[in-house]
Amino acid sequence: MSLDLLRQHFTELEVKAEKGELEARNAEIPELRKKVASKIEAENVRPWKRFPSLRPESRNWKNVKQIFQLRMLNLS
Repeated sequence: MSLDLLRQHFTELEVKAEKGELEARNAEIPELRKKVASKIEAENVRPWKRFPSLRPESRNWKNVKQIFQLRMLNLS
């Protein structure tokens, strides 16, 4: 009977440890989301800083968009 109690206690400890690990991982998720979002935002901003003529508001944007569309049609 004491062996069953030890197994049960050990199982409970394992479950508590797993819950603790999951809680720690879940606590990290918002920070990771912020990091990923900031990296994506930084990458999305870079082309506009390097090539202001490619901004969607600029006149060249329509031409660039058409070129990309034609290239995509040729690839498919």
